[in-house]
Order: sequence, then structure tokens, then C-alpha cells
Amino acid sequence: MKNTVVYFGIIKYPDKNAMCQRVHGIRKSCEDLGFHFVQIGVNSEIKRGKSVKVNWNVYEINAPVTITEWADSCIRTNDIIKILSEIGIGKIRTFIMADYRYIPMLAMRNFCKRKKIHFVADIMDWFQTGKGIFEKIKYWDNCLRMKKLYPGVKRRIYISKAFQDKFGVLPTTAFVPGTVDPDDPKWQYESSGRQTDKIIFTFAGDPGKHCEKEKIDWVIRALYELNAKDFVSLNIAGIDEKSLRKNNPYINSYINESIHFYGMISHNECIRLVKESDFSLIIRPDTDLSRFGFSTKLSESFVCSTPVFATNTGDISNYVTNGKNGFLCDCSYDSVKKCLSYIMTLKKDNLDKMKIYARDLNKLIYSNFTDALKGVL
Repeated sequence: MKNTVVYFGIIKYPDKNAMCQRVHGIRKSCEDLGFHFVQIGVNSEIKRGKSVKVNWNVYEINAPVTITEWADSCIRTNDIIKILSEIGIGKIRTFIMADYRYIPMLAMRNFCKRKKIHFVADIMDWFQTGKGIFEKIKYWDNCLRMKKLYPGVKRRIYISKAFQDKFGVLPTTAFVPGTVDPDDPKWQYESSGRQTDKIIFTFAGDPGKHCEKEKIDWVIRALYELNAKDFVSLNIAGIDEKSLRKNNPYINSYINESIHFYGMISHNECIRLVKESDFSLIIRPDTDLSRFGFSTKLSESFVCSTPVFATNTGDISNYVTNGKNGFLCDCSYDSVKKCLSYIMTLKKDNLDKMKIYARDLNKLIYSNFTDALKGVL
């Protein structure tokens, strides 16, 4: 009986990147629908061409680090097919592939067609170009997927309405944003409660080398210009102070003792920081990456009972109500500064009520989108 769904993506098991959160929600939906679910992720410690079975439903292949490994990953599918054979081709109903290289995705689509397996593209990111050769290759590869591959794939999952608008709605497509499973034990951490009179903001993630992905430089500058150090505390996790200063020297004079750097920490430690904060920051510039993507920090913040302070990009306005579960502002420095100035006037009662709203108004629960997957799988 074909009752197995296999999901492949840049998943760094068990919980080392945002893809882990994505695949967890889809796994839960698939299991609720009665399917057996297997995921295939990546690990840089695995040699090229090899695969490892981590546990009964988790496999990993090589995550490229060297130029040779990167070049090989742009064409190789043998390691994926080997895992599918080990699972049992005759048992696999659906193979989901998330934003991988163009040639392997094309090859796996054709393989699935030959083997009468449903091939599904999980479409999540619109990569930006950059100065480095790897950034340019990723961008060109992204363009090939968007223009040549995805329009010809019948079964698709969209992480955003922008992708849905671009590629269209079919009985075999589904809109599934970044979601959470509130019953996952990692969310059960109990906050120690308010330990300070300051308003606490937390940024967790990768802002990009020059803050091109998330504009935490705007936040740092705005808080300095608002003379907020006695009223606000800013936690930054995902990048260390030395790297941020080195790559963005113009903000050096704005950094003071109210800003606390945590560097690279575990997801569980990030959850603790977010839970003990008044606001989680999602300050993205207006780019294709932010318009077509979907920040997993949105659902994660809400399940932590933490409101968000965010720029209004992509689908975020569908989930944030100003003054209830967060604040939205335009994608400009002046707008960020103006909104921060207003937030600084909020009283403890306002902040506590917003935490309740963030928890209770959370639409981004995986089960809300389970039925949408029926036609895709």
C-alpha cells in the first residue's frame, strides 16, 4: 500500500535551522491524515555520496561545504534515490522536495513520474543575488526553478500568498505558511516572569553579513537616537558582537550597555529569550526575499506568547493586529524609529495584555492547514 510521504529539504536535524520547524508542521499534518512520514535532511559531517539513517523516520545526506561538494550537489540524486529504495519505492505515495537545486529537482520529478510517485514542490524562498560566486549560482538556480520547473509541477505547496498568486491555485496546490505545533515539548518552557521594568526586545536569527536580511542596524541606531538605554533592553542572538561591528562599522557608536549579544545559541535557548521578552523583532527590508518568504519567527513568537514588532512585508499583516499581538510599520528607518518611540510609552498592563493576545490570536497552528494538504498528497 502506498502510504508513505517522503520530504526532502535543507533540514538540519534535530532543530538547527528554520526548515526543521517547517517540516515538523507538515509531518504532523501528514500523520494526522494517516500517512507514514519520512524526512531526508543534510549534514556536513556526512561524506559526499553517502547517507545515514538517524532514526526510524529520519535520513541525512551530505550538506556541501567544499567547492567540489557544492558542484556535486547541483547534479547528484543518487544518494536520495538510494534512500527511497531503502524505504521501498512501492510504499511511497508522495515525494516532497523543498527549494533545492534545479537539476536534482528536475531529475527527481522525472524519477517520480516513472515510478508513479506524486512529486510535490514546497516553494518557500526567492533567493537574492549577491557579490560572491555561491550567491550568484544560487540566484541563477533559483531563477531556473521559478521560470522553468515550478510552472510545470502540478502539485505545489506555497509558503506565501505571493507564491500562490504567481503560480496559481489548483486542486493539487495548497497554501501552508510557517506554522507551529503548540504541543511540541520545546514550547513548554515556563517563563520566569518580568525581572525588569525595561521593555525587552529580542532578535533571533541571521540578519545577513551587512544586515541585508533583517535590519537590526536600524533598531540599534533608533534606540540610540531615542536615548532609550534606560527604558529598553535589546537581546541579539544568531550573530556575535564582533562580527556585527566588523561588517557594519557605522553602528559602532550606537551600541551601548543596553544591548546584549548571545552569538550562536541553540533553538531552545532562543525560545527562552523570546518567551522572556516583550517583543520579538522581524525587521525585514522590502525585497523579493521578504515579499515571497514567510518568517518562521512569527508563529514561534506567538506560541511563546510574545508579540512581534515587524515591518509590513509579505503576508505578515494577515496575522498581526496593531496593538493586539504586535506592531507593524513601513519598511523604512524613520517608520521603525517612530514605532519604537510609541512602544516605549506602553505600560506594564498593556504589555501583559498583548502577551495574552499573542497566544490566543495565533492562527499559525499546523492543524489549521492540514485539510489543505489533502489534494496535494
